[in-house]
Amino acid sequence: CTLLGCGLMALGQEAAEAHAECCICFDDLCSDQVAVFTSEEKRVCPHFFHWECVKDMCGFVTRGYGMEMEVEEDKGGLKKCPMCREEFRNIVQLPDPVENPKEWFRLVDWDNSGELTKEEVRDVIKATCDVSEDGLMSVISEKWLEWDESGNGGLDEEEIPGLIKFVKENLPKKTPQKIPHICEDKEEWFSFWDEDNSGELEKDEVARALIKTFEKDRSIVSVIQSIVGSIWPLFDDDASLSISKDEFTSPNGLADTVIASLQGDPVFAATAKEALESSAIQVFKPLMGTNEALSRTDSADASEVSSLEPGMGPWMCKKCTFMNTDPVPTCGVCQAENPHLKEVQQYVREARIEELIAEMRKEHHEALEKKGLAG
Repeated sequence: CTLLGCGLMALGQEAAEAHAECCICFDDLCSDQVAVFTSEEKRVCPHFFHWECVKDMCGFVTRGYGMEMEVEEDKGGLKKCPMCREEFRNIVQLPDPVENPKEWFRLVDWDNSGELTKEEVRDVIKATCDVSEDGLMSVISEKWLEWDESGNGGLDEEEIPGLIKFVKENLPKKTPQKIPHICEDKEEWFSFWDEDNSGELEKDEVARALIKTFEKDRSIVSVIQSIVGSIWPLFDDDASLSISKDEFTSPNGLADTVIASLQGDPVFAATAKEALESSAIQVFKPLMGTNEALSRTDSADASEVSSLEPGMGPWMCKKCTFMNTDPVPTCGVCQAENPHLKEVQQYVREARIEELIAEMRKEHHEALEKKGLAG
């Protein structure tokens, strides 16, 4: 992510944090070496990241707002946490608690209280241990008095070995789950990610779920974040930042539009082909005024299927991947030319003619009314 150091939170990051994932690559934090942010030898925030994802972060200076924002690199300046925007200077690897317990304790104790709270213990276990999160806080609460030998309410450095021993010997590991592919069964995919069975997914959850669906290649992360951010307002009429299963899975709904937007991406094409090689795939034309599905029963590359009719509906810019929702002649972000420019111009001409005819009929009707001749 080119904007890591400027503290601009991207879609999916809050959901990733809730599931103990690195908010940059969306892999489990425990799958690789983790790092934290410090200034003046003190940790500045409670967030963990993969070392490989943040080790080359540098500071940024931003000017302006929205589409007019300019971002400049500032290697010597302060950096900002991508999650909480707290400023920091150094990126430090979290050491092994057995090999370097003193430094480990100092970095985990991010509020510098001299003792670890239940929340700090929970967060570091989730970030560094391949254990199930189900009931983790309940287990910590049950064992707390046993670990807290001094009885001061928090864990001192000397009390950490008992915690480490229990975690390694007793906590169950995570159970891997197969993620359904969004093209194969949209309803099953939605239900899989609707973990609280609320019948709704929030915008941040949809972005994370799509990213996790394509976890074999993280190059698609920024593409998905851009697509979801661009097309979400088309379906979230009440600005609730959530979408129901019906709104998501219906023909020409959010799922079909996302699929259409991703079809030109080679990563999507590869994963779609792998997931659907032995089954039928239906790709819908989004927002075209037709619900007719294009059925595919062969294993052809998904990128060969065009779900966008030329000129008359949304089109994805091949240069910046922005999903343009209107038949405009140039991309709304990078100004690249619409590849169906002639069709768009013809559409605009015809629309303008219809508009002029309607205006003439209205004026004629008003004139007749004034003369009392209107029927």
